[in-house]
Amino acid sequence: MGRKKYACEIHSQDAAGSEIDFRLIKPEKIVHKPHDLPPDIDAKIEIFMDRMGLQFSAMDLVLDEDGKYWFLENNCNGQWLWIEYLTGMPLIQSMVDLLLDKTCRR
Repeated sequence: MGRKKYACEIHSQDAAGSEIDFRLIKPEKIVHKPHDLPPDIDAKIEIFMDRMGLQFSAMDLVLDEDGKYWFLENNCNGQWLWIEYLTGMPLIQSMVDLLLDKTCRR
């Protein structure tokens, strides 16, 4: 959201029924927690956002067992409210700040 980034771990492999698609079960049955992205991934996201001219993105990444990040997709209108409810990250306020920022340009 603008220059603010929020990453959330969704532990889909730890919840029965969500191993293939975590959307098949209620989100509160899956562990969700804030995640700190490493600087190189953070920088790559900045480059992507700048090149695409985006102010908002809901990206899907996977962190494999070897610690490697895999980019899956960029959701230009991704869903995120449940993540605030489950993690306490201030996503609503960040979206409000972005929408009210008249100088917001990438």
